[in-house]
Amino acid sequence: MSKQSCRSDFISDGSSSDGEDIPQIRSLWQRVAQKKLGDSGIVFTQSMGTLGGLSVDNGYAESRIMEIQGPETCQATVSVEGNKKKKRSREEIEENRKLAQTKKEERERKKQEKEAEKDMRRLEREAKKTYSLNSCLQFIKVLVDTRIVNSCGLGTAIFKVCEELGVACETQELTVPFTVVWKRKVTSANFGDDMKVETVLTEIEENEVITIIPVADFVQMVETFKQRQRGLDPGGCVNLRDYVTHVQSVLVGKNITVVVPGMEQYFRDLKTQTNREFKKAVQPDTGKRVKKLGPLTSVSRLDVEEALTDLLLQTDSTTFMLESPEDVADLVRRFSKAVAERPAKKDRYDPIFSFHEEGAGGVKVDKNGNGLLKVWKHQLLQFKNVSPDVAQAIIAEYPSPYLLRQAYSQCASEKEAISLLENIVVRRGAGVLETTRRVGKELARRFYILFTCEDPDFVIK
Repeated sequence: MSKQSCRSDFISDGSSSDGEDIPQIRSLWQRVAQKKLGDSGIVFTQSMGTLGGLSVDNGYAESRIMEIQGPETCQATVSVEGNKKKKRSREEIEENRKLAQTKKEERERKKQEKEAEKDMRRLEREAKKTYSLNSCLQFIKVLVDTRIVNSCGLGTAIFKVCEELGVACETQELTVPFTVVWKRKVTSANFGDDMKVETVLTEIEENEVITIIPVADFVQMVETFKQRQRGLDPGGCVNLRDYVTHVQSVLVGKNITVVVPGMEQYFRDLKTQTNREFKKAVQPDTGKRVKKLGPLTSVSRLDVEEALTDLLLQTDSTTFMLESPEDVADLVRRFSKAVAERPAKKDRYDPIFSFHEEGAGGVKVDKNGNGLLKVWKHQLLQFKNVSPDVAQAIIAEYPSPYLLRQAYSQCASEKEAISLLENIVVRRGAGVLETTRRVGKELARRFYILFTCEDPDFVIK
Protein backbone atom coordinates (compact mmCIF):
# COMPACT_ATOMS: atom_id res chain seq x y z
CA MET A 1 0.00 0.00 0.00
CA SER A 2 1.32 3.41 -0.92
CA LYS A 3 1.91 6.17 1.56
CA GLN A 4 -0.84 8.44 0.15
CA SER A 5 -3.45 5.66 0.05
CA CYS A 6 -2.61 4.76 3.62
CA ARG A 7 -3.27 8.31 4.70
CA SER A 8 -6.54 8.36 2.71
CA ASP A 9 -7.65 5.19 4.43
CA PHE A 10 -6.97 6.69 7.78
CA ILE A 11 -8.91 9.85 6.96
CA SER A 12 -11.84 8.15 5.29
CA ASP A 13 -12.17 5.69 8.11
CA GLY A 14 -14.10 8.19 10.19
CA SER A 15 -16.47 5.53 11.47
CA SER A 16 -13.75 3.55 13.21
CA SER A 17 -14.89 2.44 16.61
CA ASP A 18 -11.42 2.14 17.94
CA GLY A 19 -11.15 5.38 19.96
CA GLU A 20 -7.64 4.62 21.07
CA ASP A 21 -6.28 5.10 17.52
CA ILE A 22 -7.41 8.74 17.28
CA PRO A 23 -4.58 10.26 19.41
CA GLN A 24 -2.03 8.17 17.53
CA ILE A 25 -3.36 9.32 14.15
CA ARG A 26 -3.39 12.94 15.35
CA SER A 27 0.19 12.69 16.59
CA LEU A 28 1.31 11.05 13.37
CA TRP A 29 -0.14 13.75 11.12
CA GLN A 30 1.23 16.53 13.37
CA ARG A 31 4.75 15.14 13.05
CA VAL A 32 4.37 14.83 9.30
CA ALA A 33 3.03 18.39 9.03
CA GLN A 34 5.82 19.82 11.19
CA LYS A 35 8.44 18.03 9.14
CA LYS A 36 7.09 19.27 5.80
CA LEU A 37 6.26 22.80 6.97
CA GLY A 38 9.32 23.41 9.15
CA ASP A 39 10.88 25.76 6.59
CA SER A 40 7.68 27.44 5.40
CA GLY A 41 7.23 29.76 8.46
CA ILE A 42 3.45 29.18 8.56
CA VAL A 43 2.00 29.06 12.05
CA PHE A 44 -1.31 27.36 12.67
CA THR A 45 -3.71 27.89 15.50
CA GLN A 46 -4.61 25.04 17.76
CA SER A 47 -8.38 25.40 17.63
CA MET A 48 -10.23 22.19 16.91
CA GLY A 49 -11.46 21.34 13.38
CA THR A 50 -13.05 18.42 11.56
CA LEU A 51 -11.59 16.75 8.51
CA GLY A 52 -13.16 13.72 6.88
CA GLY A 53 -15.35 12.94 9.87
CA LEU A 54 -12.33 12.88 12.22
CA SER A 55 -12.13 15.50 14.98
CA VAL A 56 -8.58 16.89 14.81
CA ASP A 57 -6.96 20.29 15.39
CA ASN A 58 -6.36 22.87 12.69
CA GLY A 59 -2.71 22.04 12.51
CA TYR A 60 -3.51 18.51 11.50
CA ALA A 61 -6.26 19.53 9.08
CA GLU A 62 -4.22 22.22 7.38
CA SER A 63 -1.22 19.93 7.10
CA ARG A 64 -3.46 17.41 5.36
CA ILE A 65 -4.82 20.05 2.99
CA MET A 66 -1.28 21.08 2.20
CA GLU A 67 -0.35 17.48 1.51
CA ILE A 68 -3.21 17.11 -0.97
CA GLN A 69 -3.26 20.54 -2.64
CA GLY A 70 0.38 21.46 -2.39
CA PRO A 71 2.16 24.15 -0.34
CA GLU A 72 1.50 26.96 -2.88
CA THR A 73 -2.27 26.46 -2.82
CA CYS A 74 -2.27 25.98 0.93
CA GLN A 75 -0.57 29.29 1.61
CA ALA A 76 -3.51 31.09 0.04
CA THR A 77 -6.07 29.16 2.07
CA VAL A 78 -4.40 29.48 5.48
CA SER A 79 -6.14 31.95 7.78
CA VAL A 80 -5.75 32.66 11.48
CA GLU A 81 -9.08 33.37 13.06
CA GLY A 82 -7.46 34.61 16.29
CA ASN A 83 -5.94 37.63 14.53
CA LYS A 84 -9.26 39.04 13.37
CA LYS A 85 -10.11 42.41 15.10
CA LYS A 86 -13.37 42.62 16.88
CA LYS A 87 -15.56 45.46 15.64
CA ARG A 88 -16.09 48.08 18.36
CA SER A 89 -19.45 49.58 19.12
CA ARG A 90 -20.20 53.29 18.99
CA GLU A 91 -20.33 53.48 22.81
CA GLU A 92 -16.86 51.94 23.10
CA ILE A 93 -15.44 54.35 20.54
CA GLU A 94 -16.95 57.31 22.37
CA GLU A 95 -15.67 56.04 25.71
CA ASN A 96 -12.15 55.59 24.34
CA ARG A 97 -12.26 59.06 22.84
CA LYS A 98 -13.29 60.58 26.17
CA LEU A 99 -10.56 58.61 27.95
CA ALA A 100 -7.93 59.90 25.52
CA GLN A 101 -9.20 63.46 25.96
CA THR A 102 -9.04 63.10 29.75
CA LYS A 103 -5.46 61.85 29.59
CA LYS A 104 -4.51 64.73 27.32
CA GLU A 105 -6.06 67.26 29.70
CA GLU A 106 -4.25 65.62 32.62
CA ARG A 107 -0.93 65.92 30.80
CA GLU A 108 -1.61 69.58 30.04
CA ARG A 109 -2.55 70.24 33.66
CA LYS A 110 0.61 68.61 34.98
CA LYS A 111 2.66 70.59 32.48
CA GLN A 112 1.05 73.86 33.62
CA GLU A 113 1.59 72.95 37.28
CA LYS A 114 5.25 72.24 36.59
CA GLU A 115 5.67 75.57 34.82
CA ALA A 116 3.85 77.35 37.65
CA GLU A 117 6.14 75.76 40.24
CA LYS A 118 9.14 76.83 38.19
CA ASP A 119 7.85 80.41 38.04
CA MET A 120 7.13 80.40 41.77
CA ARG A 121 10.68 79.30 42.56
CA ARG A 122 11.99 82.07 40.32
CA LEU A 123 9.79 84.64 42.06
CA GLU A 124 10.90 83.38 45.47
CA ARG A 125 14.50 83.94 44.45
CA GLU A 126 13.65 87.46 43.30
CA ALA A 127 11.73 88.14 46.51
CA LYS A 128 14.70 87.07 48.61
CA LYS A 129 16.82 89.65 46.84
CA THR A 130 14.47 92.31 48.22
CA TYR A 131 15.57 91.46 51.76
CA SER A 132 19.14 90.25 51.22
CA LEU A 133 22.01 92.34 52.56
CA ASN A 134 23.71 92.55 49.18
CA SER A 135 20.83 93.96 47.14
CA CYS A 136 18.27 95.35 49.61
CA LEU A 137 19.29 98.97 48.97
CA GLN A 138 18.13 98.68 45.36
CA PHE A 139 14.52 98.24 46.51
CA ILE A 140 14.40 101.17 48.97
CA LYS A 141 13.10 104.61 48.03
CA VAL A 142 13.45 107.74 50.18
CA LEU A 143 10.55 110.21 50.02
CA VAL A 144 11.38 113.76 51.14
CA ASP A 145 8.68 116.36 51.71
CA THR A 146 8.98 119.33 49.35
CA ARG A 147 8.95 121.83 52.24
CA ILE A 148 12.21 120.35 53.56
CA VAL A 149 13.88 121.18 50.25
CA ASN A 150 12.32 124.61 49.82
CA SER A 151 12.34 125.96 53.39
CA CYS A 152 15.15 124.18 55.21
CA GLY A 153 17.68 123.97 52.39
CA LEU A 154 18.46 120.30 53.07
CA GLY A 155 17.55 118.87 49.67
CA THR A 156 21.00 119.03 48.06
CA ALA A 157 22.76 117.26 50.92
CA ILE A 158 20.09 114.54 51.19
CA PHE A 159 20.09 113.83 47.45
CA LYS A 160 23.87 113.59 47.46
CA VAL A 161 24.10 110.98 50.23
CA CYS A 162 21.24 108.94 48.71
CA GLU A 163 23.05 108.84 45.40
CA GLU A 164 26.26 107.72 47.10
CA LEU A 165 24.39 105.04 49.02
CA GLY A 166 22.63 103.75 45.92
CA VAL A 167 19.02 104.33 46.96
CA ALA A 168 16.34 106.20 45.04
CA CYS A 169 15.26 109.58 46.40
CA GLU A 170 12.18 111.58 45.43
CA THR A 171 10.50 114.75 46.64
CA GLN A 172 6.75 115.01 46.98
CA GLU A 173 4.22 116.68 49.20
CA LEU A 174 3.64 114.23 52.04
CA THR A 175 0.73 113.98 54.43
CA VAL A 176 2.69 115.48 57.32
CA PRO A 177 4.89 118.48 56.45
CA PHE A 178 8.66 118.35 56.98
CA THR A 179 8.86 114.54 57.10
CA VAL A 180 11.02 111.86 55.49
CA VAL A 181 9.59 108.38 54.89
CA TRP A 182 10.81 105.18 53.23
CA LYS A 183 9.12 102.76 50.85
CA ARG A 184 10.21 99.28 49.82
CA LYS A 185 9.47 97.55 46.52
CA VAL A 186 8.11 94.06 47.12
CA THR A 187 7.58 91.35 44.50
CA SER A 188 4.54 89.09 44.92
CA ALA A 189 2.85 86.49 42.72
CA ASN A 190 -0.76 85.74 41.79
CA PHE A 191 -2.26 82.84 39.84
CA GLY A 192 -4.31 83.86 36.83
CA ASP A 193 -7.32 82.07 35.36
CA ASP A 194 -5.03 80.14 33.01
CA MET A 195 -2.87 78.92 35.93
CA LYS A 196 -0.06 81.23 34.89
CA VAL A 197 1.95 83.07 37.53
CA GLU A 198 1.59 86.83 37.33
CA THR A 199 4.29 89.01 38.90
CA VAL A 200 2.97 91.94 40.94
CA LEU A 201 5.34 94.71 42.07
CA THR A 202 4.02 96.74 44.99
CA GLU A 203 5.41 99.34 47.37
CA ILE A 204 5.02 99.08 51.13
CA GLU A 205 5.71 101.94 53.50
CA GLU A 206 8.21 101.33 56.28
CA ASN A 207 7.50 102.20 59.90
CA GLU A 208 10.31 104.72 60.33
CA VAL A 209 9.52 108.44 59.95
CA ILE A 210 11.81 111.43 60.45
CA THR A 211 10.12 114.74 61.16
CA ILE A 212 12.28 117.87 60.91
CA ILE A 213 11.30 120.84 63.08
CA PRO A 214 12.85 124.18 62.12
CA VAL A 215 14.73 125.73 65.01
CA ALA A 216 12.41 128.75 65.28
CA ASP A 217 9.35 126.51 65.61
CA PHE A 218 11.17 124.25 68.07
CA VAL A 219 12.11 127.19 70.31
CA GLN A 220 8.50 128.38 70.29
CA MET A 221 7.31 124.90 71.29
CA VAL A 222 9.80 124.82 74.16
CA GLU A 223 8.65 128.26 75.29
CA THR A 224 5.03 127.06 75.25
CA PHE A 225 6.01 124.04 77.34
CA LYS A 226 7.81 126.33 79.82
CA GLN A 227 4.78 128.59 80.20
CA ARG A 228 2.43 125.66 80.74
CA GLN A 229 4.77 124.34 83.39
CA ARG A 230 4.35 127.65 85.17
CA GLY A 231 0.58 127.48 84.86
CA LEU A 232 0.27 130.12 82.13
CA ASP A 233 -1.91 129.85 79.03
CA PRO A 234 0.15 130.59 75.89
CA GLY A 235 -2.98 131.24 73.86
CA GLY A 236 -3.45 128.41 71.37
CA CYS A 237 0.23 127.55 70.85
CA VAL A 238 1.32 123.92 70.80
CA ASN A 239 4.24 122.50 72.67
CA LEU A 240 6.59 119.74 71.54
CA ARG A 241 4.50 116.94 72.99
CA ASP A 242 1.32 118.17 71.28
CA TYR A 243 3.03 118.31 67.90
CA VAL A 244 4.50 114.79 68.08
CA THR A 245 1.20 113.40 69.39
CA HIS A 246 -0.56 114.91 66.37
CA VAL A 247 1.98 113.33 64.01
CA GLN A 248 1.48 109.94 65.68
CA SER A 249 -2.29 110.24 65.30
CA VAL A 250 -1.90 110.87 61.56
CA LEU A 251 0.84 108.27 60.97
CA VAL A 252 -0.58 105.49 63.11
CA GLY A 253 1.90 102.80 64.08
CA LYS A 254 4.97 104.69 62.87
CA ASN A 255 8.15 105.28 64.84
CA ILE A 256 8.61 109.05 64.98
CA THR A 257 12.11 110.52 65.18
CA VAL A 258 12.41 114.27 65.75
CA VAL A 259 15.32 116.18 64.20
CA VAL A 260 16.10 119.79 65.12
CA PRO A 261 18.86 121.30 62.95
CA GLY A 262 20.82 124.38 64.03
CA MET A 263 20.11 124.44 67.74
CA GLU A 264 23.69 125.22 68.70
CA GLN A 265 23.69 128.14 66.30
CA TYR A 266 20.59 129.42 68.07
CA PHE A 267 22.38 129.34 71.43
CA ARG A 268 25.35 131.20 69.93
CA ASP A 269 23.08 133.86 68.45
CA LEU A 270 21.24 134.15 71.76
CA LYS A 271 24.51 134.61 73.61
CA THR A 272 25.65 137.26 71.10
CA GLN A 273 22.38 139.17 71.51
CA THR A 274 22.64 139.03 75.29
CA ASN A 275 26.20 140.35 75.22
CA ARG A 276 25.22 143.21 72.93
CA GLU A 277 22.38 144.21 75.17
CA PHE A 278 24.70 144.15 78.17
CA LYS A 279 27.36 146.25 76.41
CA LYS A 280 24.74 148.69 75.22
CA ALA A 281 23.57 149.15 78.76
CA VAL A 282 27.03 149.81 80.25
CA GLN A 283 28.86 151.48 77.35
CA PRO A 284 27.97 154.57 75.28
CA ASP A 285 27.14 154.19 71.61
CA THR A 286 30.37 154.25 69.55
CA GLY A 287 28.61 154.60 66.20
CA LYS A 288 30.02 151.35 64.80
CA ARG A 289 27.86 149.25 62.56
CA VAL A 290 26.96 145.86 63.95
CA LYS A 291 25.01 143.04 62.42
CA LYS A 292 21.49 143.20 63.70
CA LEU A 293 19.83 140.03 64.92
CA GLY A 294 16.13 139.50 64.85
CA PRO A 295 14.20 139.21 68.07
CA LEU A 296 14.87 135.80 69.59
CA THR A 297 12.64 133.90 71.97
CA SER A 298 14.82 133.17 74.94
CA VAL A 299 14.96 129.54 76.11
CA SER A 300 17.82 128.00 78.02
CA ARG A 301 19.48 124.63 77.60
CA LEU A 302 17.72 123.49 80.75
CA ASP A 303 14.34 124.38 79.24
CA VAL A 304 15.21 122.35 76.14
CA GLU A 305 16.28 119.34 78.22
CA GLU A 306 13.06 119.43 80.25
CA ALA A 307 10.93 119.60 77.10
CA LEU A 308 12.84 116.71 75.49
CA THR A 309 12.53 114.60 78.64
CA ASP A 310 8.78 115.17 78.72
CA LEU A 311 8.59 114.27 75.03
CA LEU A 312 10.50 111.02 75.54
CA LEU A 313 8.42 109.93 78.51
CA GLN A 314 5.04 110.80 77.01
CA THR A 315 5.45 109.82 73.35
CA ASP A 316 8.42 107.41 73.37
CA SER A 317 10.06 109.27 70.49
CA THR A 318 13.74 110.04 69.95
CA THR A 319 15.16 113.50 69.28
CA PHE A 320 18.40 114.41 67.48
CA MET A 321 19.98 117.85 67.81
CA LEU A 322 22.04 118.37 64.67
CA GLU A 323 23.90 121.34 63.27
CA SER A 324 24.74 121.35 59.58
CA PRO A 325 22.75 120.08 56.58
CA GLU A 326 25.46 117.45 56.15
CA ASP A 327 24.68 116.07 59.62
CA VAL A 328 20.99 115.79 58.74
CA ALA A 329 21.83 114.10 55.43
CA ASP A 330 24.13 111.65 57.20
CA LEU A 331 21.30 110.75 59.59
CA VAL A 332 19.02 110.08 56.61
CA ARG A 333 21.74 107.89 55.10
CA ARG A 334 22.11 105.84 58.29
CA PHE A 335 18.35 105.45 58.61
CA SER A 336 18.06 104.37 54.96
CA LYS A 337 20.70 101.69 55.39
CA ALA A 338 19.18 100.45 58.64
CA VAL A 339 15.65 100.32 57.19
CA ALA A 340 16.86 98.41 54.13
CA GLU A 341 18.81 95.82 56.14
CA ARG A 342 16.34 95.36 58.98
CA PRO A 343 14.42 92.36 57.51
CA ALA A 344 17.67 90.50 56.82
CA LYS A 345 19.01 91.14 60.32
CA LYS A 346 15.76 90.69 62.21
CA ASP A 347 15.96 86.90 62.59
CA ARG A 348 19.60 87.18 63.56
CA TYR A 349 18.84 89.18 66.68
CA ASP A 350 15.47 87.75 67.67
CA PRO A 351 15.94 85.50 70.74
CA ILE A 352 14.71 81.95 70.43
CA PHE A 353 14.14 81.40 74.16
CA SER A 354 12.99 83.62 77.00
CA PHE A 355 16.50 83.47 78.48
CA HIS A 356 19.94 84.26 77.09
CA GLU A 357 21.04 81.08 75.37
CA GLU A 358 24.63 80.03 74.86
CA GLY A 359 26.41 80.94 71.66
CA ALA A 360 27.06 78.74 68.67
CA GLY A 361 30.25 77.41 70.25
CA GLY A 362 28.40 75.21 72.75
CA VAL A 363 28.96 71.59 73.63
CA LYS A 364 28.51 69.20 70.73
CA VAL A 365 26.97 65.76 71.24
CA ASP A 366 27.57 63.01 68.69
CA LYS A 367 25.29 60.10 67.85
CA ASN A 368 27.03 57.89 70.44
CA GLY A 369 26.18 60.27 73.27
CA ASN A 370 29.67 61.65 73.76
CA GLY A 371 29.38 65.11 75.25
CA LEU A 372 26.21 64.62 77.29
CA LEU A 373 28.14 64.88 80.57
CA LYS A 374 29.51 68.25 79.45
CA VAL A 375 26.00 69.43 78.62
CA TRP A 376 24.82 68.34 82.08
CA LYS A 377 27.76 70.17 83.64
CA HIS A 378 27.00 73.36 81.70
CA GLN A 379 23.41 73.21 82.88
CA LEU A 380 24.56 73.09 86.50
CA LEU A 381 27.02 75.93 85.94
CA GLN A 382 24.17 78.27 84.97
CA PHE A 383 23.38 78.71 88.66
CA LYS A 384 25.03 81.47 90.59
CA ASN A 385 27.88 80.43 92.93
CA VAL A 386 28.16 76.99 91.29
CA SER A 387 31.82 76.35 90.50
CA PRO A 388 33.13 73.60 88.21
CA ASP A 389 34.17 71.62 91.31
CA VAL A 390 30.62 71.70 92.70
CA ALA A 391 29.15 70.69 89.34
CA GLN A 392 31.65 67.85 89.01
CA ALA A 393 30.81 66.55 92.49
CA ILE A 394 27.07 66.47 91.68
CA ILE A 395 27.74 64.76 88.34
CA ALA A 396 29.79 62.09 90.11
CA GLU A 397 26.74 61.19 92.22
CA TYR A 398 24.09 61.69 89.53
CA PRO A 399 25.53 61.37 85.98
CA SER A 400 22.32 62.58 84.30
CA PRO A 401 19.37 64.89 85.09
CA TYR A 402 17.02 61.92 84.89
CA LEU A 403 18.82 60.11 87.72
CA LEU A 404 18.67 63.21 89.91
CA ARG A 405 14.97 63.71 89.23
CA GLN A 406 14.33 60.05 89.94
CA ALA A 407 16.17 60.38 93.25
CA TYR A 408 13.97 63.36 94.17
CA SER A 409 10.82 61.37 93.41
CA GLN A 410 11.93 58.53 95.68
CA CYS A 411 12.34 60.78 98.72
CA ALA A 412 9.77 60.27 101.45
CA SER A 413 9.28 63.98 102.21
CA GLU A 414 10.04 67.38 100.76
CA LYS A 415 12.55 68.07 103.53
CA GLU A 416 14.46 64.94 102.64
CA ALA A 417 14.42 65.87 98.95
CA ILE A 418 15.71 69.39 99.63
CA SER A 419 18.64 68.02 101.63
CA LEU A 420 19.45 65.35 99.03
CA LEU A 421 22.44 67.24 97.60
CA GLU A 422 23.35 69.09 100.76
CA ASN A 423 26.06 66.73 102.06
CA ILE A 424 27.78 65.89 98.77
CA VAL A 425 31.52 66.41 99.27
CA VAL A 426 33.22 68.88 96.94
CA ARG A 427 36.97 68.44 96.56
CA ARG A 428 39.14 71.34 95.47
CA GLY A 429 42.80 71.22 94.56
CA ALA A 430 45.05 68.18 94.64
CA GLY A 431 47.69 66.68 96.86
CA VAL A 432 48.59 68.46 100.08
CA LEU A 433 46.67 71.53 98.91
CA GLU A 434 43.41 69.62 98.56
CA THR A 435 40.47 71.02 100.49
CA THR A 436 36.93 69.78 100.88
CA ARG A 437 33.58 71.39 101.42
CA ARG A 438 29.94 70.48 100.96
CA VAL A 439 27.33 71.64 98.48
CA GLY A 440 25.33 73.32 101.21
CA LYS A 441 21.68 73.96 101.97
CA GLU A 442 21.16 76.94 99.65
CA LEU A 443 22.44 75.30 96.48
CA ALA A 444 20.63 72.06 97.34
CA ARG A 445 17.36 74.01 97.72
CA ARG A 446 17.75 75.76 94.36
CA PHE A 447 18.53 72.53 92.55
CA TYR A 448 15.45 70.93 94.11
CA ILE A 449 13.23 73.79 92.92
CA LEU A 450 14.70 73.56 89.42
CA PHE A 451 13.83 69.88 89.01
CA THR A 452 10.49 69.78 90.82
CA CYS A 453 8.79 73.16 90.29
CA GLU A 454 5.86 73.03 87.83
CA ASP A 455 5.39 76.81 87.52
CA PRO A 456 7.23 78.01 84.38
CA ASP A 457 7.21 81.64 85.60
CA PHE A 458 8.67 80.89 89.02
CA VAL A 459 11.89 82.80 89.69
CA ILE A 460 14.54 80.82 91.56
CA LYS A 461 16.18 83.10 94.09
